[in-house]
Amino acid sequence: MILPWGAIVDGAISLSPAGRRGNMLFMASQAIALLGGTGTCIVVAILLGWWVRGVVLWMIRLALVAGALVLAYFAAGHLLADTLAKPTVAAMTKPWKTRSAHIPLCVLDSEELPANGDELNRVLTAGMRRLSVFAPDRNVVALEGAIPQLRSLTIDLTNASAIEDRDALKSAGATPHDRYIAADRFEVKASPLLFRGSKIDLRLSARAVRLGVELDKHRVPLLMLNELQDGRFALDMNQRELESAITAMAREVAAKKEISIDSGELHVVATEPRLLDLDYRVKARRSIVSATVRLKARVRVDLALNATPESLAIEGEGAVGRLVVGLIRPTLDALQGKPIPLKLLPPGEIKLYDLTMTTDDAVHIRAGFGPS
Repeated sequence: MILPWGAIVDGAISLSPAGRRGNMLFMASQAIALLGGTGTCIVVAILLGWWVRGVVLWMIRLALVAGALVLAYFAAGHLLADTLAKPTVAAMTKPWKTRSAHIPLCVLDSEELPANGDELNRVLTAGMRRLSVFAPDRNVVALEGAIPQLRSLTIDLTNASAIEDRDALKSAGATPHDRYIAADRFEVKASPLLFRGSKIDLRLSARAVRLGVELDKHRVPLLMLNELQDGRFALDMNQRELESAITAMAREVAAKKEISIDSGELHVVATEPRLLDLDYRVKARRSIVSATVRLKARVRVDLALNATPESLAIEGEGAVGRLVVGLIRPTLDALQGKPIPLKLLPPGEIKLYDLTMTTDDAVHIRAGFGPS
């Protein structure tokens, strides 16, 4: 069987784009030959119209593609801007169930939470410098895990000196958003912390904590510890350290009466979980005459760690001792029944419960805080 290859090739050419254009030109030439000059104008007009139509269609297609690209560009720009504007902790949003603590930790640069561990470390370290003094190059913050869900957050103030006269941070309660940073474990520790020239061991720990943002009355953003579970507070102070602290305070009071305190000896016994009996003997001196003065006190400590003297008794040995007692007694009478803040808790609102005190060669305070 002999195939008509010439016809097949002619048909393939006629089906291709080039073939179609060739066929149209061939037909146009035949039409020009048949119609003469007038036909020539008609055919040229038809060909120009076909060409212009194709150009216009391609221009419309290009315009549609360009418009789509412009829209995609602006949409991508807005999406990128929104993504960058939101911190990485934005996924951690949930209304507060309770505020089991209300402790301002530090001032923030903006109303947004720290977006990474380095930033959180920086703001917390700056916040701790408001409360204590430690070496400029020391890192007191340790993090495990990544924001927004940390495994642990630890602040170690060992050998730092507490600052008593500090401007306390206080939230006004306004919350710019509900985002937060969570930590499975939270701990503040110091072993020891230098407090009024004496050493105390301090530890505050909790689990399932949340750090959020609140504003103070001037709308300054604060990083707050607002929710926790199983909070525990522990404080240990050697009796000799406590003796030194009380002697230092006694010297301040006595100096106003032109009395010098040479030395002091203290014994503390916990007679009840929140009650301490103090027996304090000092050697006092005025000018060149010295005497021994003995002070006995019963002190109750409340859940805010305020110490309230329930009974104060003072006696002096000899004529000089009685003179010293007469000078000091008005000051002691003013302290009777008056709560004295020990300032051993972080600034803010911490609700303690199950407070107990025990004594041996040291005074030990234990308490829970948060939901009881």
